[in-house]
Amino acid sequence: MTDILKYSLIPDKSITSIILPPRNIFQTSSILAKEQVLEIASWIDKKEVAYKINSLPYEFKLILRGSRDGFGKDAFWNLCDQKTNIVVVAKVKDTDEIVGGYNPKGWDSNFMGKFFETNDSFIFSLKNRNIKNHILSRVKNASEGIYHNPKYGSNFCNDFFMEGNELFRIYGIRSYEKLIRKTTGEFSIDDYEVFQISKRKNI
Repeated sequence: MTDILKYSLIPDKSITSIILPPRNIFQTSSILAKEQVLEIASWIDKKEVAYKINSLPYEFKLILRGSRDGFGKDAFWNLCDQKTNIVVVAKVKDTDEIVGGYNPKGWDSNFMGKFFETNDSFIFSLKNRNIKNHILSRVKNASEGIYHNPKYGSNFCNDFFMEGNELFRIYGIRSYEKLIRKTTGEFSIDDYEVFQISKRKNI
């Protein structure tokens, strides 16, 4: 209120209050806490220290939630096709695990059965309750970082992909630096979300 009054009396004087990002950035997700959003944003920009809440440069727009829009591949392709700068997160069933990935190029149905080259994609697991440490696994084989498979949804090659209704799978290490779970194979999820991120204005 002080700054508003100050601006109306002296419009050229700078405002000193911290301007927080819109609350809906953190309220749209049923999986991610605000600290986790800030950490993912810092990884996108390859920052060693996570962003503070008042300096978050991105808006996270929810474009798919499995429990709301459907868990099948058709829901994924209908809502996410040809969208860029995509973050996928999944809550592993009956655990504290949250796993996910970032794909700057997105998935495109015009390239079914083909790879996208990407130098900036990564997959991850997040600190959460009993999970003490995160795992960040950046792409190491850029030419096969992202795969477009008509049978599945989001696909970070063999390293992390959506296999079917409420199921994800990790075959092993192929295009990324390390495993994001202790075990490979198929695993069930409670829910998953897909966000499209964009640069915030006026920060």
